[in-house]
Amino acid sequence: MKFITVDDAITSLVIDLSRKFELGIVTNGLYDPKQKLFNMGIGEIFSDDKVFHAEQLGYRKPDPRIYYKALEYFNREPSETLFIGDSWTHDVIAPMEIGMEAIWVNDKNVLPPTSHKPFAIVSDIAEIRNVLLGKSV
Repeated sequence: MKFITVDDAITSLVIDLSRKFELGIVTNGLYDPKQKLFNMGIGEIFSDDKVFHAEQLGYRKPDPRIYYKALEYFNREPSETLFIGDSWTHDVIAPMEIGMEAIWVNDKNVLPPTSHKPFAIVSDIAEIRNVLLGKSV
């Protein structure tokens, strides 16, 4: 995991988002997500209870239970929640199917494989700043 390092633009974005929104992580990763977050310089923002790791929960995205687990923790309805990710199936379709909005990070610039209409499609995670905070760097 040494190849995962701090990216100042992402760190700044996450800090700014955390000032305006409640943030959590839902991941299928086969790694220690807390270690990854610390390597990225954003581990302090995400306490253990805000990281919903499929390996620990016993179910994986796109299983709706993993999204509902996060919603339950934050005491939010799907309609109050925005899911951000790079997988069309796991991060756009599945959250939208239970009533969340989604932002797709389409860094490969591929066409959406279904007719779902996410809140936004960005080609780089840094573009989320403008979409959600209304300002660019």
